[in-house]
Amino acid sequence: MADRLAAKATGLAISYPAPTGTHPRTGRRAPDLELAQGTGTATRLYEALRACRFVLVSRFPEVTGWEGRTITVAPAAGSKAPALLLVRPDGYIAWAADGHDHDALLTALTTWVGPRQDVAST
Repeated sequence: MADRLAAKATGLAISYPAPTGTHPRTGRRAPDLELAQGTGTATRLYEALRACRFVLVSRFPEVTGWEGRTITVAPAAGSKAPALLLVRPDGYIAWAADGHDHDALLTALTTWVGPRQDVAST
């Protein structure tokens, strides 16, 4: 009961309606996940969010074309996080998937972050 009241008082209990058919975590506050070593300087998700960019938490190889607008990190071994998690700069989950769906990931990145940019042209 105290945890629920604290979450409401701090705003952590706020969630946004998720579109029909999306992952159950979509629209909810992202948990402060521990990150794998070697995926940047951040050791926790909330540290990575300090850069005020979208954070892609991924168990799969990095996608390219969104550098400078996203930070890609990997969850620590044993994490119960979905396989793919796109976290908005405000800490809410924009999109998630339990498996590797490359096309859906590209669609989510384009929808939330903008179109892919050719690295050579920037």
